[in-house]
Amino acid sequence: MGIHISVNPIITIDGDVASIESYVVVIGRVDDPRVVLAGRYEDRLRRVEGEWRFVSRRLERQMRPTT
Repeated sequence: MGIHISVNPIITIDGDVASIESYVVVIGRVDDPRVVLAGRYEDRLRRVEGEWRFVSRRLERQMRPTT
C-alpha cells in the first residue's frame, strides 16, 4: 500500500460553494518507495444540509515515473 499526500491547499468559499487547489504526491509501497505521481488537484465542493460534499475533482498530472 502506498502513501497519498495532499499539501498546500488554497481554499476559496463563496456561500455554499467552495473550491480547493492543492498539490498531491503519491509514493509507492514500502518495498518500492518511489514517487508514483505528482500533480495538482482542483476540487469543487457544495454545502448540503450543513456538510461539505465533493462535486468534482480534477487532477493535473505534472510528473509521472519513467519505466
